[in-house]
Amino acid sequence: MNEEKKQNEAKELLQEILVLMDVNANVDDLFYFGVFFKDDRYAEKLLVDGWANNWPPAWDIKTLKIDIMKGETLKPDWMTEVEEGDGDGYLLHILPKDSQFQPLIDKMLRFLRFLDRF
Repeated sequence: MNEEKKQNEAKELLQEILVLMDVNANVDDLFYFGVFFKDDRYAEKLLVDGWANNWPPAWDIKTLKIDIMKGETLKPDWMTEVEEGDGDGYLLHILPKDSQFQPLIDKMLRFLRFLDRF
């Protein structure tokens, strides 16, 4: 299943959960969504290409992903290169715009990642 389809299915599930919670809002108004590899895959690319000395530490990859999800920056070419090199290993990221939804997102992502193992 492609990653965009997985993201759309997660949005549909989350929208239904919001309906059950009697929250009258669209998921895109309440959450940021993104599909990325694990941080270590990107960090490995930086090290192999010798960019590590010209780029912030690996922990900044998390910040970069958040900025991409929020639309504050575009995904850099080196991230796209990593993703094109191997079609396996993507993770769905959901960032609530309001912290009251963080526990819901944590549980939902934990459940979806558990299912993805099968």
